[in-house]
Amino acid sequence: MVRTILTGQLAAMNEARDARGVAYVAGRLTSVLETIARVTGELGSMAQSIKSRTLSPSLAAFSTSSADCAGPQR
Repeated sequence: MVRTILTGQLAAMNEARDARGVAYVAGRLTSVLETIARVTGELGSMAQSIKSRTLSPSLAAFSTSSADCAGPQR
């Protein structure tokens, strides 16, 4: 939402030929985009960590042994 608003403001400032406004909004937009990229990267790292934990051999062995204890499938 913030990115959309800043992008609109950047276009408006550019259309009004307000160089200082363009520079200020571009700086804020860059900051927001950097924050989005950092958070997205952190979420990607967490997802990769969760994925590697769920695919670990010890967990796979546990899943297999617990399935054997579940009884017959219907």
